[in-house]
Amino acid sequence: MERRKETRHPANVRAEILYNGRVYGGVIDNLSASGAGIVTDQLDNEVAFMQYDPLELKFRSSSGEAFHIKCTIMWASYITAENLRYRIGLELVGRPWEAISQFTK
Repeated sequence: MERRKETRHPANVRAEILYNGRVYGGVIDNLSASGAGIVTDQLDNEVAFMQYDPLELKFRSSSGEAFHIKCTIMWASYITAENLRYRIGLELVGRPWEAISQFTK
């Protein structure tokens, strides 16, 4: 059963993931008015992405506009444990949809 209330839109945007004082690389896979799906790059060490922890995303639009969005981790899972890549579901804090809606056009 689908739990999402908002339509997801493909994004495929490079991002920096700021979590627990560290910066990780990744890709924003999809965006909605209330959330985002991200996939991390391969990490050097295992990271315990914990549900309900705060996380921040930094990325740029194709026009170069910078975004820095506060999020809450809703879930995280390995894509493959051997190469330490994760898929993470995020809830956007403060619903900054007006600012990021350009990614759905």
